[in-house]
Amino acid sequence: MAAAAAAAAAPSSKKRKLPAGLADPSSLRELTSGLPTIDACLAAVADSLDDWKASVQSAVEAAELEAKRLVDEIKGMIEGSGGVLEHGILEEYLRLNVGGRVLSFPYEALVHPELHNTVVAQMLLYFRAALPQDAAGNPFVDSFDGYFDRLADQVSMVYAGQLGGLVLFDPEAADPAHAEPHAIFATKLDLTPPVNTPATPPAGNDRSLEGLADVADRALAGVKRRIMALRNTKWAYEKLIDFLGPFLKSGNVEEDTIVSVQIRGETVSTVKATLNRLGTNHALYNRFDTDAVAWSGADVRKTS
Repeated sequence: MAAAAAAAAAPSSKKRKLPAGLADPSSLRELTSGLPTIDACLAAVADSLDDWKASVQSAVEAAELEAKRLVDEIKGMIEGSGGVLEHGILEEYLRLNVGGRVLSFPYEALVHPELHNTVVAQMLLYFRAALPQDAAGNPFVDSFDGYFDRLADQVSMVYAGQLGGLVLFDPEAADPAHAEPHAIFATKLDLTPPVNTPATPPAGNDRSLEGLADVADRALAGVKRRIMALRNTKWAYEKLIDFLGPFLKSGNVEEDTIVSVQIRGETVSTVKATLNRLGTNHALYNRFDTDAVAWSGADVRKTS
C-alpha cells in the first residue's frame, strides 16, 4: 500500500509527444537516473527545452521567409517600375532634359551619403532608363528647369562639402514653382537598414543559463529590429515609387510622348500624360495640341 501511494504521489515521467517539426530533440530524453521523481523532472526539463527549440526554430523560419518575401517585393517594385538594382557607370555629369531645356546635371555626386537616398538621386541613379527620352536620347523630367538649375548647384555643393544638404532658400521657398518640385526631389528616404551588430556576450563570458538566455533574448530582439528595418525599407520604396510615378514612362506610347512648343524663342516640353491630366479644355492642352486652331497673335509667356 505504501509503495502504491508513493508511486501515485510521484510526478509522471511519461514522455510527451514532441513538438511538430522539431529537428533535434533534447538529449535529456535519453537520460535516466533510476529514480522516478528525478526522471520526471528530467522529462519536464526536456519538454521545456523542446518547446523552446521548436519556438526558436519556428521564429527563425518565419524571419527567413519574411526577409526573403520583403526583398522579393522590393525588387519587384523597382524592376516593375522600370528601375534597376545597381546603377551603371557614373559619369561626372548627366545630360538631362528638364521641361524642354537640356542641362548638365552632376551625376557621380549623387552617390554622396547626404544625397544618395534623396528622390532625385534614386530617380537618376536607378530609374534613369524608366524616364521618357527626348529625340537625342536624353532622359526627360517633366518639371521646372529653373528649379533643377538650383538643384544641380546644390548637389555639387553638397558633394564638395560646401553645403550640408538640399535646402530651399528664400525667395524660392515661397515660390510654388520651386517649392513643389523641391518637396518631391529633395525628400530623403530611409532606404538603409541599420548596421548588423552581433548580440553582446554576457559579462565575463558568463556561461550560466541566465547569461546565455539573456544573449538569446537580445539576439531575437535584433532579428525583430532588422526585420522591421526591412519593412521600413519596403515602405520607403513604396513612397519613392509613388513620388516617381508621374515622371516615369507609363508604358502607353501615346501618353509617354514628349510634346514641345516654342514660347518666345524657347522650347518648352512636357509629356502628353501631363496634358491629359489637365483636360482638353485647358489652355495649355490646346497650346501644345498641334491640331488645335492657332491662337491668332496671342502672346504666350513662359511660366512654370
